[in-house]
Parts: sequence; structure tokens; C-alpha cells
Amino acid sequence: MTLPVALSGHDIIGQAKTGTGKTLGFGIPALQRVIGPDDAGYALLPAPAPRRPS
Repeated sequence: MTLPVALSGHDIIGQAKTGTGKTLGFGIPALQRVIGPDDAGYALLPAPAPRRPS
């Protein structure tokens, strides 16, 4: 039930027993939003800033 909501870009919070697919429900929408160097719009992303080790 969460996939359509998450894929549309809305935030979700879920609580369920082990083995019910929570990781899949959160992971698929996250992977859908990942883009690579060959994808449209990649050049428009801001460059990551260097970070100092903490």
C-alpha cells in the first residue's frame, strides 16, 4: 500500500512486523529517484561539496 504513495513523492512512516516488506516499500521509491551521469538532468545537479573528516 505504501508504494504508490512513496513513488508519488510523499513522505511515509511505516510500522510493521519483521518480514512484511518494509525495506522493499522504502527502497524501491529511493532507487526510482537515483540518477546517473547518463540521465537527463544530471548536469543540472549541484556538485557535492568537499567535507572535512569529523
